Amino acid sequence: MTRAGLMTSKKKLNQALKNNICGKVTRELKKGSLEVYEIKGYGAVEMGLHGFHNNQEPSSQLHYSKFVHLWKRENGYWRITRVISLH
Repeated sequence: MTRAGLMTSKKKLNQALKNNICGKVTRELKKGSLEVYEIKGYGAVEMGLHGFHNNQEPSSQLHYSKFVHLWKRENGYWRITRVISLH
């Protein structure tokens, strides 16, 4: 997996996920790291530590990194509006 930096194009993000993530890694949340806070009038922010197992290398070392997901509550549905993954 490469570190591409800031990616704001939905098309490029979907292509990067397809090429680098789908079927190739398994995401694992670090136990006890998840924090969720309400953002009144908008939704919520979710933060924690996650790591990725390389499915092609079962013995690969797991390294945790920080992530932030910004959620918006609209018309009774939740959707992620921003994803920040620091690794």
